[in-house]
Formats: sequence, structure tokens, C-alpha cells
Amino acid sequence: MASAGLQRQSVRLLAIAWGLVVIGALVLVAGYPSIPERVVLYRAPWAEAPMTGSKSLLTVGRIALMGVGQLGAVTAMVLGARGSERWERFWRWLGLAAGVKTGLECAQLVTPSESGLNQAFTGATLAVVAAFLVMAARWWRRGDLEAHPAPAGAPRAWLIASLGLWAVFAIAPRFFV
Repeated sequence: MASAGLQRQSVRLLAIAWGLVVIGALVLVAGYPSIPERVVLYRAPWAEAPMTGSKSLLTVGRIALMGVGQLGAVTAMVLGARGSERWERFWRWLGLAAGVKTGLECAQLVTPSESGLNQAFTGATLAVVAAFLVMAARWWRRGDLEAHPAPAGAPRAWLIASLGLWAVFAIAPRFFV
């Protein structure tokens, strides 16, 4: 069954996700004084030590800004998937996962790295991503994720701008060293 407009659950879950990103940003602002003078910018799996940079509003705020980019792209895809309930469901749940992940990463940044709470935030972040991947794999194996509608017009422009925002803060950490 195709829907003409956004499903109510999409609006609700995206509102929750955006709220979590805003809360994460507020946590960063409130916890900024407690953040060490060097912050992790990128942690390559193959590297012995993470790339770090000096603490600034930009290096700290980039976590929330990456979440804005991710969630902006997902929101554009939800809008672009109208008429395909299965794809709309996929994108709204990805949006919720991105919002939760961003909120957890923001909270993790303001907790001492040696604390158990910091490790709990890391584990929770990985669990959220893993749960979404398992759910998406189930939908794909059931055949629910076929023939994605191409985003056009405003959703396409929004998607490109959001991915650009994310890329600046996620892929180019050397700019912040």
C-alpha cells in the first residue's frame, strides 16, 4: 500500500531523532569546560593512536554537526521515498539510529575517557548501529527493500547539501588539527 504523504510514524521518529541531536549539541555546550584540551578527531582502525586536535567549539561541535548532516540526508530520503512505505520505514529508522548515535557520541565526548561511563557510551553507540544493521538486513532478506524511488527536486538538493555538511566534518578531520 502506497502513501500520498509522510506516515505519522516517520514524522514522530524524525522529530525524536532531531531532538536527540539538539540535546547532544546542548550537552556539548554544557560540558565544554570539562573536555580535555586535546580531542579525538579521527580514530582509524589500523592506527595505534587516534588523530587529535586542539579543543575548540568547532572540533567539539563537529560531532553534533556530523549528526545534523546525517539526519538531514536521512530526512531528505524519507521525503524522497514518499509513496514507498517500506523505504520510508527504512529511512525513518536509520534517522532514529543516527539521532541516538549522535546523542551518545556527544555525551561520550564530555565524559572522562578513563571512566566506565565513557566505555558504556561507546558500547551503546556500537549496539545502536548493530541493531539497525540487523533490522535492515532482515528487511532486505525479506525483499522489502527493492526499487528505491529516486529523490528529486528539493529532497535531492537537501540530500546533497546534508551529505556535504557531513563530509566536511567527518571525512576531513585534518582541517581541524
